[in-house]
Amino acid sequence: MSNQAWQIASPGTLVLNSTSPPPTPGPNEVLIRIHAFALNYRDILVADHSPDYPLLAKPDLVPGSDGAGTVETAGSASHWKQGDRVVLFPHTWLSGSPRNYVFEQTLGGAARDGTFQRYMLIDESLVVKAPESMSLAEASTLFTAGVTAWNALCYGNEEGNGAGLLEGKTVLTQGTGGVSCYAIQVSSGLRPVIDP
Repeated sequence: MSNQAWQIASPGTLVLNSTSPPPTPGPNEVLIRIHAFALNYRDILVADHSPDYPLLAKPDLVPGSDGAGTVETAGSASHWKQGDRVVLFPHTWLSGSPRNYVFEQTLGGAARDGTFQRYMLIDESLVVKAPESMSLAEASTLFTAGVTAWNALCYGNEEGNGAGLLEGKTVLTQGTGGVSCYAIQVSSGLRPVIDP
C-alpha cells in the first residue's frame, strides 16, 4: 500500500508525490484513510510561506489541518476499529481553553504534516467519531471553520463569558469564508443556547 501526498515544493506550489508506505500504528495510534479534507485560509498561508503565518513550513510539508476518513488499521491499545468513520482534530487540545494548545503541533504547519494525503498515521486522541448525519466531505469541515464559528457565537470572547447565542439576537458575519458561512448556518438553524 503506497501513500500519495500533496507537498509544498516551493512557496505557493504544491505537487502530488508518491511517498513511502505508511507505517504500522503504535499501540495508541490509528492509520486513517483520508476521504476528504477541507481547505482553510490557514492552509493557503502555510503553502505560500506567507509572513502572515508565524511559523515557516519544513521542506516538503504536507499541508492541511482538517480531514475525515475511515480507520484502516488501529493500534493494539486503540479503541478504534477498521472501517470506523472519523474526523481528525487538528490541534493538541480537545477540551478546555484554546490557550492550552501547542501552536507548533497543529496539523499541516511548521514541521507537522497534515491531511492532504491518502493515509495518515495519527495518535488516537486526535480522532473523533464522524457524525452519522454527515458525509465525510461535510464532516471534514467541522473543526477549523465549524468550531471557530460555534465558539464565537456561543461563548463570545476568549474568556468564555460572552452572552452566547440567544433567540432574537442579530448575527453579523464578515465575508463569505468558511467561518462566516458556518456562523450563518449555526445561528439560523439552532434553538437558543444557554451556557451553564
